Amino acid sequence: MADKRTVNIALSDPVNTLLEGVKTAVNGVLEHEIAVGDTAYVKHACKIITPFVPNLQMRFCMLNDLTIEEASYLVIARMGLFAYYKTYLTGVDIDESVRQETFDATYGEKEEGTITTITPKLNGAIGGVQIISNKTMTFNTALLKSDYSNLSGFRDKNGITGDMIFLHMKDVGMLVAANLVRTGHHYQRNTNGAFKAIERKRFGREVFDDNTRGILYHDAIHPFLQVLKLKIYTDYLTAYNTDPTTAAYKWLDPVVKKRIPVVPAGAAWLSAGLTVMNELVAIPNVNHKIPPEYAVLVDEARAALRDAIKSANADTAQLGRFEALAAFAYGVLVELAPTHSAAKAPSLMKIADIHLGARTAGSELGREALRGE
Repeated sequence: MADKRTVNIALSDPVNTLLEGVKTAVNGVLEHEIAVGDTAYVKHACKIITPFVPNLQMRFCMLNDLTIEEASYLVIARMGLFAYYKTYLTGVDIDESVRQETFDATYGEKEEGTITTITPKLNGAIGGVQIISNKTMTFNTALLKSDYSNLSGFRDKNGITGDMIFLHMKDVGMLVAANLVRTGHHYQRNTNGAFKAIERKRFGREVFDDNTRGILYHDAIHPFLQVLKLKIYTDYLTAYNTDPTTAAYKWLDPVVKKRIPVVPAGAAWLSAGLTVMNELVAIPNVNHKIPPEYAVLVDEARAALRDAIKSANADTAQLGRFEALAAFAYGVLVELAPTHSAAKAPSLMKIADIHLGARTAGSELGREALRGE
């Protein structure tokens, strides 16, 4: 009977080809996300030259329409990252890099007096290295032969010198690594408080515009493999717990140090929930009404959160048993203190919506407390 009700689906060769092509493209994006930490790509002009050579990177950036100042930011930023984190930044994503030999095969360079002319070969399309404008460009030869041993010679529109940007990347490298742990992203314009804080500390005010921050805090470090960037942070925790004066970590600015450790992505809801529970325990007419099953879990949840912070990884299976506890805490909070920052925490709100029973129980306790019951 089943055979009479069954129709076999036979996909045509064109459809199979289409599906395989799409799958390959999608898998490539997934592989890129796993490799670098998110699905975003740096623009072509910000790809990293491998092996890295400052003057060659400068050429590539300007040939692909970065301004001299933008290209200088990127080159100096990567120099700073290598200087402080070269033992970590040893591998880059293939889609965000260009090999030296590919670059050399794509461009022809001719020096005449003070001017150097660079011309694309074969329409500038060898190995995916594409000049956006596909045109011959001329540059001041002295610029292409800049002395990168004297970074103080670079000064941007705010008066910030190259050596200060170089130094700045010591702290930026750690902030990006910590942000990857905390949010799963490198640098985001709408959550950049720590980056602006270190700017104010180092330069006296917020000196960079959004475009420059994107180059320094995102594009400069983005091509490097995520596992290597995360290790900057996890090794810091290990070293700090063993000996706070270990190696270069002792040179981190206090503005950065006080922001470490961070709560890893996936555990923010538990951190917010425990913050609320700690406050509830301190309220006499609420404390004794907290259900025993939640009261017992508080200490275990604290330990689990400490482990997550220490390992820089939120184990979903391990933390899942505390979701109802967090939802209950949220329910109490929105009744007693609806303007509290935790009451607006998206991760905690999401958990509360999933565990409606626990949230409702918390809300009822909160209302009872307000009535003085």
